[in-house]
Amino acid sequence: QVNHEELEEIRYQFPRGEFSPAIESSRFSLSEYQSLLATEEKEIKHFTNNRENAFKQELADWKASGKINFQVEPELSEITEQEIPEGMRAVYSSVAGCVWKITAEVGNSLESGGTLLILESMKMEIEVLSDFSGTLHKVLVEPGQQIQPGQMIALLQDS
Repeated sequence: QVNHEELEEIRYQFPRGEFSPAIESSRFSLSEYQSLLATEEKEIKHFTNNRENAFKQELADWKASGKINFQVEPELSEITEQEIPEGMRAVYSSVAGCVWKITAEVGNSLESGGTLLILESMKMEIEVLSDFSGTLHKVLVEPGQQIQPGQMIALLQDS
């Protein structure tokens, strides 16, 4: 089971790609499962009712606090076009999405077409590629961050 604090931590970590669930190998037996359901039927109904009531209360809380219409404001780069240092070039995202994984590290040499990061958008993983060769100087986004098309995501030093 997960307590309230653990659930809040999971809710914080999950969209940022920081949550790693514990996965255990096992063997499933349908007959054992059906037997368990029959044995625990009363307790399952009690739990289900409690869960539905808790969700109704949480939904009411979301509506009251405005979380029901939650929207993430895009985080803008700390560097503007005018502030790109000499000898550097900016890499921009061509699509909107949530940064799932940064695949290149500062100091890495990237060829044109090299993968900088992977976005999650519409349940798909989309690689964001560099349009030119260079050395990765700075990544301007982080896992879990929502980005927009045309947003500056990294600086590469000309090679």
